[in-house]
Amino acid sequence: RPFRSKHTIHGGAIALIMDVAISSTLRSIHRELVTTVSLTTNFINPVKLGKTVYATATIVSSKSRIQYVDSTVVDEDGLIIANGVGVFSLLK
Repeated sequence: RPFRSKHTIHGGAIALIMDVAISSTLRSIHRELVTTVSLTTNFINPVKLGKTVYATATIVSSKSRIQYVDSTVVDEDGLIIANGVGVFSLLK
């Protein structure tokens, strides 16, 4: 179950959502498959059980096969849950 004590969502589930948002953003503009090199996540607020969360991703640098992307996760009220930076590689 992705829930921890006190009815909050586990941080691993939040990191997964960020990873999917980043890879989906990259795949929307690149034909190559992408793989996660690293994902640095800063957890800012807990997500309460029953809240909906949304993730966004913004490409910071895409000049080579290595891609740098910022991501933010917010809840349905706009409260920032987490932010982070993903480093991804475009596969040949």
